[in-house]
Amino acid sequence: MTYEELTKRLKVLDLSFKDFSRLCDLHHNSVLNWGQTQKVPGWVENFLNFYEKSVKFDALVKHIKECQKMLKD
Repeated sequence: MTYEELTKRLKVLDLSFKDFSRLCDLHHNSVLNWGQTQKVPGWVENFLNFYEKSVKFDALVKHIKECQKMLKD
């Protein structure tokens, strides 16, 4: 993954570089420095894939709970 691809992916996931840094427990400048070398660590792509699945799963769980609540009422 290139730094440009990372930038696009974060935008799609509605994550800022600062938010991403916090999620990964990295210093913000470390992530920004990847832009100077264009070398993004290999684990980042997998992390973002899992993050995306997690966000979708959380939304699904929320929707199911809302439906269950409506059925009870």
